[in-house]
Amino acid sequence: FLFLVFMATSFLDHIVKSVSGHRLEKLCFVVPNRRATLYLNQAISKTLSQPCIGPQVFDIDAFVREVSGVEVPPKMELIFALYQSYCAAVDEQKRDDFSVFLGWGETLLNDLDAIDRNLIDRKGIFAYLSSLHQLKSWAKEESSLVKNYLGFWDVLPEIYENFITTLTSKGHGTSGKAYREAVASFEAYIQAQPDTHFVFCGFNALSHSESHLFQSALAQERATVFWDIDRFFLEDKTQRSAHFIAGYKQKWPFFEKNNFLGIHESFSQPKQIEVIETAGVLGQAKQVGTILQELSKNKPEWARVAVVLPDESLLEPVLHALPSEIERLNVTMGQPLKGHSLSALFEAVFDLQLGRSSDKGFYHKHLEQLLGHPVMAHLSQHHKLADPTQIMAELVKRNQSFITSEALFKLHPFAHQLEYILTTWNTPQQAVSSLVRLVDEIRPVVEQFAPDQQEILYRFYTLFNQLDQQISKYSFVSDLRTLRTIYTVQIATQKLSYEGTPLEGLQIMGMLETRLIDFDTVILTQASEGILPSMSIDDSWMPYDVKKKYGIPTRDEKEAIYAYHFFRL
Repeated sequence: FLFLVFMATSFLDHIVKSVSGHRLEKLCFVVPNRRATLYLNQAISKTLSQPCIGPQVFDIDAFVREVSGVEVPPKMELIFALYQSYCAAVDEQKRDDFSVFLGWGETLLNDLDAIDRNLIDRKGIFAYLSSLHQLKSWAKEESSLVKNYLGFWDVLPEIYENFITTLTSKGHGTSGKAYREAVASFEAYIQAQPDTHFVFCGFNALSHSESHLFQSALAQERATVFWDIDRFFLEDKTQRSAHFIAGYKQKWPFFEKNNFLGIHESFSQPKQIEVIETAGVLGQAKQVGTILQELSKNKPEWARVAVVLPDESLLEPVLHALPSEIERLNVTMGQPLKGHSLSALFEAVFDLQLGRSSDKGFYHKHLEQLLGHPVMAHLSQHHKLADPTQIMAELVKRNQSFITSEALFKLHPFAHQLEYILTTWNTPQQAVSSLVRLVDEIRPVVEQFAPDQQEILYRFYTLFNQLDQQISKYSFVSDLRTLRTIYTVQIATQKLSYEGTPLEGLQIMGMLETRLIDFDTVILTQASEGILPSMSIDDSWMPYDVKKKYGIPTRDEKEAIYAYHFFRL
């Protein structure tokens, strides 16, 4: 899709103008994400003619941390702590090891987070879930697997209490717990700031805790809420995009006697919309480049042009397809570390070690995967050794599928250079120290042959050092397979951020980052089924009906959220 619309005044400009009756230093703005804070600060600065003390500006997560005083550690640390609590509550003979727990522990963590974020009575829902699973297993053969499964739901309250107590003792908590604590602390927080007026901007689907915070401030006449909703969608009850906001307008007592702010009529303004059918990822990326080149002829203000990518896999092709006319850009999405070529090198090392036969040695396919990596060829050149692929040629010549470490060292001098990789790893500690050593070994090679990859290599170095700290702290990480699982989970969340000028140049971003921001030109890619909206996978231990009963968002609400983002854009 290509959208062209000229907006004389952005929604943020309208908000700043609407609250101009308040002194800036007495205002506290809260917006949905960090991206919007930059644009809000820009909108505020445009109204100033001289230096002054500015307002407080928070994204919602930072605001909740400010109110609650709870710090949320990285998700992997939360999973480690949750497993410790699980081990304390479940007998050793009945519990899963950590590598199995990783397969379902994150889902449990997300469910516990949703329970707290939506202020649900924990004892009530835990008892309800336990009874529900007891009923579902009724009249079935009670195998040890079924008994262990039912027993888990009985001890879930104990797991949760131990988990939260452990985190609280360190001043930490889950994201949901931070929201629950913010609700409990909010009254004291606003009383400590009697002159502050809170301005909540651009929110749509609120959790119960967010709704409580907003309504509490409104009831005391200490806040203003700007919703960012078009009148057309708000008044048409068949429109899914206004599902949440229309509900707040109808149900919140404050709006029975007060104005509902943030309604605009942007949708009815003249605009140019062009739909371009393009097949394949590369085809879409090239089409984006063509559109931008055409736009450049009119010398647009590039900061008002956005390329929106619902799927981050299109980011790299789009960056390569950008025309030379674009001198500045800002990319708010990150490049996944997992998809980088250096990731393939470390995956090859893990495959080599885990695929090793105790009596026959390393499998030739895994050895080829490692030695055939471009970094290995550069490393051999760096040490003035022969091409390591000669090893594979010799194995093919011998028709040999496996080879031991000793035979490798006799076969080729380069094998001695990688002795710490080509000997058996007996412990996770040995594995991590070997991986750190490999990073140190290839650093000069990367600096010489691929200097643009130094930052990526440093990220791997940081990741392996984090793994070293984790396996030293948690004794249940006791074998190489578990270490590999932890590595896989953590690298899946790692992204390499791009440097840019946040408020200048072409803006490339994901769909959620467009909230509260207006553009003159929007190029929206991948507007097809399964991507926009994304395929709805209800990854949860709680059944659909239970979520509906307790007001926890389901796949239905997710579709309404995507509809809002699409039509608001």
